[in-house]
Amino acid sequence: MKKSKDSAKTNVNNCERKGSVLAGGFLLIYALKKFSLKSFVYGAIGAAFIHRGLTGKCPLYTALDLSTAETVREKVPAVSPPAGKRSQLAAPVKSRLAGKTVKKKKTPAFDDWTKEQLYRKAQELDIPGRSRMSKAELVKALKKAK
Repeated sequence: MKKSKDSAKTNVNNCERKGSVLAGGFLLIYALKKFSLKSFVYGAIGAAFIHRGLTGKCPLYTALDLSTAETVREKVPAVSPPAGKRSQLAAPVKSRLAGKTVKKKKTPAFDDWTKEQLYRKAQELDIPGRSRMSKAELVKALKKAK
C-alpha cells in the first residue's frame, strides 16, 4: 500500500487529536496545581498528549504500524477529480439513467373514473358509508382520504 505525503506525517485522525489536546490539557492543569512526584508524572503524560494532538503523530501508533488518519482519508476524497476525468466518472451513471424519465406520482383523477372503480377504491381505503354514496360523493370522499 502506497502512503501519501500526509499519511507519512500524521497517523492520528482529527477527532483523536482534539481529544488528546483536551485530555493533555486537563492532566497538565492538574499537575500544575500540586507539586509532587505523582503530579510531575501526570504533567509529563499531559504534555505528551498535547504534543500528540498538535502534531498528529503518535509514537505508539508508529511502533505498531497503525494509523487512524489513513482510514478517514480513504473514505472521503480530499479533492475532486481533474476536469477531464469528471466526464469519464459520470459516464456510467449517465448511461444507466439514459432513456429513463423520472415522473412525479400524481394523485389519480377520480373525476374520470366510473362509479364502480370509485367504489372499489373506497373499499380498499375502507371509507364508511360508501355503498350509499353517489359518484360525486365517492370522488369527494376519496380526495379527502388521500
